[in-house]
Amino acid sequence: MTRKRPGYPDDPVFVARQKVTLAQALRCYTYNGAYQMRMEDQVGSIAVGKKADMVFLEKNLFKVSPDKIHSTKVVQTMMDGKVRHSLL
Repeated sequence: MTRKRPGYPDDPVFVARQKVTLAQALRCYTYNGAYQMRMEDQVGSIAVGKKADMVFLEKNLFKVSPDKIHSTKVVQTMMDGKVRHSLL
């Protein structure tokens, strides 16, 4: 998103035209990835009938400063609706 090294907010921006918003980045890593694999009917978004592959984070990324997102911890992961990792 920022085109800077994680944890170095004072670094100069590297190739500024490649910056994306958080919403764009999340869509790239979810729905667009599923679409590229021709699996958007099974994964990539939350909908009835799709596989429940999800990652739960400790914070709402939309409320975290972009230069701090890299330090947000994963609280739980699910694959095919089953918990595979949990700190709860």
